[in-house]
This record gives sequence, C-alpha cells and structure tokens, in this order.
Amino acid sequence: MDGLQLLIEQQNEFEAYKSEKARQLEEHVNHLKYLITTEFLSTCPDFDHEIKEDNILSFKYKELILLIQIVNPITEKRNEKEYNFAERATKRLKVKVTMKRKKAAHSETFEILDVTQYKKNGPYTYKYDDKSTEDFLELLNLFFKYFVNKKVEFNQSEFTGGFGL
Repeated sequence: MDGLQLLIEQQNEFEAYKSEKARQLEEHVNHLKYLITTEFLSTCPDFDHEIKEDNILSFKYKELILLIQIVNPITEKRNEKEYNFAERATKRLKVKVTMKRKKAAHSETFEILDVTQYKKNGPYTYKYDDKSTEDFLELLNLFFKYFVNKKVEFNQSEFTGGFGL
C-alpha cells in the first residue's frame, strides 16, 4: 500500500503548507496594523486610535472617523456558506477603508486586495518590501484625496444651481 502511504504523506505536506500560510497571513496582518498605525500617527499625532476586534483600526480626529479593517481569509467570520480551511487558505487579505467626516454622515468605503508576492512551488513566504509598502500607502493616499475632492465637488454643486428667483 505504498500508494496510500504517498497519498497520506502528500496530505500531511498540504496541511503543513496551509498551517504555514495561516501563520504568515497573521504575521502580515500584524505588519499592516503596525505600518498603518505608524504612518497615521506620524501624519497626525492627535489621532485618537484603537484596535477593535476583527482587526479593525479606528482613527478619530475631531469628527473625522477612519476605520481600516484588515480581513484575513483564514479567520474571517462569514455569514454566507462557510468555506473550509483549504478554500480560505487560497484567498488573499483584503483591506477595507471607511471614511466619515461627521458621526451621522454618509461613509465612503474602499477595498484593497492585498497583492503581496509570495513564493510559489516551495515554502509559503510573504515577500513584502519597500516597493509594495509604498504602493499600499499610495493607494490609501489616493483614497483620501478622492474623498477630499468628492466632498469639495459636492459642496460646490450645492451653490451653482441658482436660488429659483
């Protein structure tokens, strides 16, 4: 029964691969939490910030609220059909960015799919570097600029329609 033995060994290797990916995904989540917190606080030391459950980073400055959730496919809670561990291990991290200007205001949400390189055909290893970090932070910056420009356009459009004389 050497075929069965090979099948069992292959399954054990796959289980070890999934466990290693889960461990490294969690390390990557921690890296992103540290990176985001460090960048935000260096930009505005007055942010009131906390880490909530489900990897949600909350930053508040006066009435501006920024919520950044790092969704780890391994530990994500789902309302839909529950994927098995092997299916979840094939997914990538998502970063959800939600912005609000006032507590009762409409919020704007953006999602970033993490495209950090990892080694294929060998041990699972995340390879984030200065370039991928710069790209990630630049995406966040573009979202903030979009949010600012959208708000300015909305405010200007309120006053261009005339007063109905």
